Amino acid sequence: MLIMTRKKDEKVIIGGEVEITVLDIGRNRVRLGITAPKNIKINTDRNLFSQFDVCSQAQTGGAKPTEKPSE
Repeated sequence: MLIMTRKKDEKVIIGGEVEITVLDIGRNRVRLGITAPKNIKINTDRNLFSQFDVCSQAQTGGAKPTEKPSE
């Protein structure tokens, strides 16, 4: 994991195609703007967790991660 600091309006460019700009810095929140080609999928933590939950249920036969899969 790369850890860096940025001030408002500073940018990070990834792979020459993805640009992340710090739009605003609040008390407990940072607003980021992301510019990327349409073929690059961008997920937020919320999307990742819901996708993980769907994958977990598929792998466990529909059981929730806290339940044991039915045999």
